[in-house]
Amino acid sequence: MGADVDARDRSGATPLFLAAEGGRVDALRALLDGGAEIAARNNLGENANYIAALKGCRLTSKMLISECEAAGARWQDAAWYGDGWTPLHAAACANRVDVANDVLAAAASAKDGNVVVAAANRYGATSLHIASLLGSAPLTDALLRSGAPASARDGNGMRPIDVAMREGHVAVCELLRAATKEGGGGGGGGGGDADGPGGAPREEASAPPRRRRRRGRAS
Repeated sequence: MGADVDARDRSGATPLFLAAEGGRVDALRALLDGGAEIAARNNLGENANYIAALKGCRLTSKMLISECEAAGARWQDAAWYGDGWTPLHAAACANRVDVANDVLAAAASAKDGNVVVAAANRYGATSLHIASLLGSAPLTDALLRSGAPASARDGNGMRPIDVAMREGHVAVCELLRAATKEGGGGGGGGGGDADGPGGAPREEASAPPRRRRRRGRAS
């Protein structure tokens, strides 16, 4: 009897996760050809697409996205992920502009068009909110050039420029100000001190959850 391609370890990860986060292209291909479930989630609600992007594994990330597209999976839809954290969110968390560009390129040529660039996680934060929080001007620029909504508000009513101003990221503020054609104001949220949806603390609306901060390092 052959091995179960979807066998899970204690974290709920399947072999597909290990191949994806380790950049093991041949193993990933073999697992996919063997019928591995591409939408499988671990105990944290993450799937292999998210993990590959988070770890900065470009080849496995692109392969998984291509496989999803071919299978008609709605990989750009935040609802396809356990808590709305898409591969683009993952690339933003890891500040991997190269991976983000790969995801954006795949989205631009996808059947549904570029949907992921505006996708919001459970806190209402888009990938642009994450880039603004981290102060990554290159990532912010890449997202804006791909149509990221500069005026989108997270669960606290904060726009990306509000987040960047709060964190003191001047270069990012300049990019966002140009995108929104604003002269200097940034306090449009009015909810900077409020709790987010479901009681999420203010700083958590745009920030990655703590569990992702532990894992959120590119390999």
